[in-house]
Amino acid sequence: MQTAWDQQRFYLRASWPVRGAADQLSRFTVMFDDGQVAEATRAGCWGACHDDLKDMPSAAPNDVRSKYLVASRSKVTRQGGGDNMKSPSELGALRAQGKFLEYWQARVRTGTPPQVVDGYVLEQRHANPHSAVDIEARQDGNRWVVELSRPLVVDAPGRKTLATGTTYTLGFAVHEAGDADRSHYVSFGYNLKLAPGSADLTAKRVE
Repeated sequence: MQTAWDQQRFYLRASWPVRGAADQLSRFTVMFDDGQVAEATRAGCWGACHDDLKDMPSAAPNDVRSKYLVASRSKVTRQGGGDNMKSPSELGALRAQGKFLEYWQARVRTGTPPQVVDGYVLEQRHANPHSAVDIEARQDGNRWVVELSRPLVVDAPGRKTLATGTTYTLGFAVHEAGDADRSHYVSFGYNLKLAPGSADLTAKRVE
């Protein structure tokens, strides 16, 4: 994992081994917070995972519930928050306060152009209709190498501002070729700062 930034953009490069058939879809996801979501600070993207999500033990057979944050629910048990959604106005207020996780997802497959989806997680996972993230991807021997970048500031809901002086929490996930839903590798949380600063990942300043 490598990170960098310049006057306009933030850059993230990820590399992982190719396992399975390279002509099947693989996905790399990064989810991050800027200190507004307490469970993300404690547990990275695990803070959006609950026992009642799709294919999890407490989910009903036909549930399609996606990742969500505890703050979006009016009632939460050990099994999760279910469909106990807060009102649209309450959810709007949480989003306006920055109490959501932003995510970027790279989708790669040999022989086809890479794709990227970005969005945010609050009461569910939302994909932005127009991605602000650019992607480049290639295979280097037996590894995928993906480079993602976006402007430091995007004037649209569901996006975090990236700036010096702020500590961000990042979580990473990789779905290997053909894997879906629960079958994926997940990291613990890492913290990130834009240089100057000290963190698990310190994004290098480039010209």
